[in-house]
Amino acid sequence: MEKLAIALMTGAESSARALLHRDVVMLIDSGGIVSAAVTPLTGPNQVAAALRTLATAETSITAASINGAHGFVLARDGVVVGAVTAEMRRRLLTSVWVVCSPEKLRHWNRR
Repeated sequence: MEKLAIALMTGAESSARALLHRDVVMLIDSGGIVSAAVTPLTGPNQVAAALRTLATAETSITAASINGAHGFVLARDGVVVGAVTAEMRRRLLTSVWVVCSPEKLRHWNRR
């Protein structure tokens, strides 16, 4: 996850793509509130492009434990807008889960 976060922070989509298994699947839980893919994204090209869209230049990325798993949170202007976790096999990410539903991220934004 750390290598993926670094690739996203530096804008290196090709580096992110290299970390993804050829059969990678990404699910995005937007809660129907924010704009996001409603069907699973498949393959390194689609998944890397979607991650790059989520992690814009204005986004900070911070390592975090998400439901007990290694992951990271995406924040803009100090507000968490996404939580990302993944499953890995043989050093490649096979599944990526993104939660960007404001309702489900509420506890990340308590101050």
